[in-house]
Amino acid sequence: MLRKLTFWNKNPPSRIETCKQLETALVLLSKLRYKEAELKKAANLKGQGSIDFIKHKVISDLLNEINNIINEFNLNGSESKSEDSNDIYNLVRELSLVVDKIREVEVRILMTPRDKKRETANQVIYYGTLGGTMIAGSTLFTPSIGKYILLFGVARTISDKVTELVGLRDISPDSYRIISNLSDTLHEIKRYYSKQLNPVLETNDFDSVYEYICPITQVIMERPVICKLDGHSYERDAIMQWLTEHRTSPINREEIAYGETVDSVLIENRNLKSLIDKFRDVKINEKSHQPII
Repeated sequence: MLRKLTFWNKNPPSRIETCKQLETALVLLSKLRYKEAELKKAANLKGQGSIDFIKHKVISDLLNEINNIINEFNLNGSESKSEDSNDIYNLVRELSLVVDKIREVEVRILMTPRDKKRETANQVIYYGTLGGTMIAGSTLFTPSIGKYILLFGVARTISDKVTELVGLRDISPDSYRIISNLSDTLHEIKRYYSKQLNPVLETNDFDSVYEYICPITQVIMERPVICKLDGHSYERDAIMQWLTEHRTSPINREEIAYGETVDSVLIENRNLKSLIDKFRDVKINEKSHQPII
């Protein structure tokens, strides 16, 4: 079933398609792909300058970035590595960066209605239900101000229920809703793998020690350094490898200035290291004093 919904047409399944934790995200990506095709068809009919054309450009660019990230993931590992928690976390982190950026930067475009069909349908249901209820009530009961007020309330309740049942309650455009759901899903997956990579932590530890976890490895840092490009702290080896390969911040994509070295944008975070060492000592002490059952 999943193979039919995904848009990477490969046989046997690609590496990403064998990752069970990513199934929901892949389904949402497929929905976004279908939405792109729908917008492309509408854009060809309405031409440049139409909201369909503008939305198609935004979503098409997003999908191109997503495809590049996924293709790199598929090529840089065998199927046997499909459940590598660190690799999957890094994949999801990169995907969430591009999805969140579009969600925040292009929100005005994505939230612009393509047409007035939904609003018109809402009005037809509302006024149709209101009129029908008032006429029926007037026929069955003796008219009075109190009864009209009661009938108006009944009509409003019926209208709201009908609107909800036919799927018109949510007026957010499909493209924005899909992207929002995708963003939320990716963040849930990141949290799941963060727990997998930090077995020493209890569930209630994550919120309090979030700053101890490297954004790249999702493991508690041992040699934390601050990256001057974005102000975030990372595990030294992880951020050095990233900057050597990409020359940009993994958070905000700011580039290392021409002529600067990787070392020049990294500062040892001694205060954070001290806090992490104390936290580790506490955890080790707690475990050593646990009763043996």
